Amino acid sequence: MPQSDRGLERMPTLNELQEQYGVSRPTISKALASLAAEGVLVKEQGRGMFALPGPADPEQASASQRAIIGYIAPLYGAELSQDVFSGIDRVAQRRGWRVLMASSGDSMEHERAAAGEMIAAGAQGMIIYPALRHGSLQEKEYLRTEDLGVPLVLVDTCTRDQGHTQIIFDNRRAGAQITNWLLEQGRRRIGLAFYQEDMHHPGLDARYQGYLGALREFGLPVDSQLVHRDQSNNFGFDLGPILDEWFSLPEPPDAIIAMDDMAALSMTDQLAARGVRVPDDVLVAGFDNRVAARRFQPAFVTTAPDFENLGETACETLLDGIESGDLPQQVYVLPVPLLVRTGASPVDADADVEAIFARRRGVK
Repeated sequence: MPQSDRGLERMPTLNELQEQYGVSRPTISKALASLAAEGVLVKEQGRGMFALPGPADPEQASASQRAIIGYIAPLYGAELSQDVFSGIDRVAQRRGWRVLMASSGDSMEHERAAAGEMIAAGAQGMIIYPALRHGSLQEKEYLRTEDLGVPLVLVDTCTRDQGHTQIIFDNRRAGAQITNWLLEQGRRRIGLAFYQEDMHHPGLDARYQGYLGALREFGLPVDSQLVHRDQSNNFGFDLGPILDEWFSLPEPPDAIIAMDDMAALSMTDQLAARGVRVPDDVLVAGFDNRVAARRFQPAFVTTAPDFENLGETACETLLDGIESGDLPQQVYVLPVPLLVRTGASPVDADADVEAIFARRRGVK
């Protein structure tokens, strides 16, 4: 490559980089600006961008070249994706790596563009917290159809068909645990609310399967009128129409499982506005132990997945794969403890679903 007067190697042109990485010119420009800000590149007026010399020691140079990984996450559930980042960053720092973080803006297209920017900026691997896919977008899944050229680890909202190494929570068991707890409180009309049909949310789908399994194991029929999908396309906070429909039934629900803790907060407020007493008339349950819900009254049962541990596990797995040259396509499933915040009798956070079933079989 051409050199500057100081002996620095000149970077390829924007056109050359665009052709090499298959991403847009603005993406390349952003990546170069990021590297310049980090002191990896220097711009010489009228001559272009030049790479600063790396370490003289070949081993140090090799380490420097592989010292960046990327993390891409959506905007929704920012609290949770930030917890994941905390875990990733903790492991990366300990192992001598840097983490570049980008938002997907809740869009698969933005997520793909961010991945291109990460690669152009020198990321040697990426952890992706996939944005939710709507309807036909699932047919254009780049994670399934494209080889990005670097190792990938997908977390939480990934689907099996996306491939790659995946770190997920045991949401099916979580759905069963929540339903079991409500059944043990004597509730038999348990409503379940989740996203609209064309939004594929693997965690909620798995919780739904756990809910169905718990009801069937208990010997209760599944009432389709108690399973309601939000049609507002705003991640589940416009719950009024769902409640209106449920409480027009001859037998309305005596317990409701919301999509997550934030939806449970909204659900509780809207029930109170209708004169429904929580938890006396209706027990409400959430998921994910969100900060805003921890001091909320009336308290409600939820789950306590460890998102920082999710990030740590993802980062350890990715770095092991990069450093060994072998990242197998496996799915790692992390536990989701039950967390009872109510004044009712507490249960073990690691309560075994099968043990609950065994205690109950003689008293249905």
